[in-house]
Amino acid sequence: MSMLLKRLHQLEDALLAALLGSMIGLAVLQILLRNFADTSLTWIDPVLRVEVLWLGLLGAAAAARTGRHITIDVLEPVLKGNAKLHLARVANVAAAVVCGLVAWYSYQFVLLEKEFPTPGVLGLPTWAFQTVIPYSFGLMTLRFVLVALLPLHKEERS
Repeated sequence: MSMLLKRLHQLEDALLAALLGSMIGLAVLQILLRNFADTSLTWIDPVLRVEVLWLGLLGAAAAARTGRHITIDVLEPVLKGNAKLHLARVANVAAAVVCGLVAWYSYQFVLLEKEFPTPGVLGLPTWAFQTVIPYSFGLMTLRFVLVALLPLHKEERS
């Protein structure tokens, strides 16, 4: 199971790297075309917007995987021992609840978009690009739940 999880994390990281590389390449191409050829490719800007959405949401899921997500830790520097660990557990449960709600409602949104499709980038339906929203928030929900359920480690209590 550990090896499968490691491979999935590597695949996730590779997808993020590919998205970032594609974004940089397309943006540079668009700049060069505009500045030196006095033209542009009309499909690049909408593709870049979709890639920003995907990169941001999949990046947030990866940050949740590694514990590098945005946190508000006003009490963390003050608390010690088990109190600090229990507060972290409560914060992870709260984050899981919020992400779970966003995942559920964004899934409902994608279903509605699928029922009444509108053409998006390159003529593909917009719901296809929006599937990243429920997927990434669902993944973040799972990750926050797993961290919240982990047992309190003795070495982390100091």
